[in-house]
Amino acid sequence: MKYLYFIVPLIILFSCTKKENSQTKTQKQILSENTIYNQSDYMKIDIHYAEGDFDGDGNKEKLVSFISDSTGKAIDSIPTGNDWGETLDYAFGIGLTTTIYIEGKKTDTLKLGTSMGLYCLINLGDMNNDKKDEVILVADWPDYSNLNTARVYSLCDNKWKEIKTFGVNEGIAFDWEGDIRPTYKDIPGFLKHYKGKWVIADYNDEDYNGQVENMKPLLIPNCNFSHKK
Repeated sequence: MKYLYFIVPLIILFSCTKKENSQTKTQKQILSENTIYNQSDYMKIDIHYAEGDFDGDGNKEKLVSFISDSTGKAIDSIPTGNDWGETLDYAFGIGLTTTIYIEGKKTDTLKLGTSMGLYCLINLGDMNNDKKDEVILVADWPDYSNLNTARVYSLCDNKWKEIKTFGVNEGIAFDWEGDIRPTYKDIPGFLKHYKGKWVIADYNDEDYNGQVENMKPLLIPNCNFSHKK
């Protein structure tokens, strides 16, 4: 969900200081430049996890999301500016990124690049009979658009591989009320566990219909499938 934030700026008197030559900006510098932030206003970034047998060893693992800045420091919230654009500037300025890994195991990590965490991380179960569970996620990209993509990943030869995608609209799927983001077990309007199987509606389809009765079965290829976006 994309927000617009309106915050009454504080009037602060300050003196000019010599600009540092370093091109790398700290979080404190980013906050102090261009925008005066109300330090009490922050947007929380949630950690997501999913449990399942993702590597096919017969044991249950925990898949966890980790949000950090460009230095690797964990980030659980970011300050909100006078408008959404300033929040995005801050996210890009500190190099906010999301990484997904299996907790307690030295396996491949899934790096999503510049992002503000996830909207959802859902274990689909073993959808292609390879004895490993597949996982689906929707990333929270720092942008102005509600158009997004649900992405299905599988651990193929010890490497995470994207094997299925379909379009979603954040305004339909993740339009919650209140300050606490819900934990999604499906993607409203786009992914539903219905009559014992997963069904989907692709927002990119001209005849998109988010009613569960009109959704189509989610078919997941195996790891050898050459996926084209």
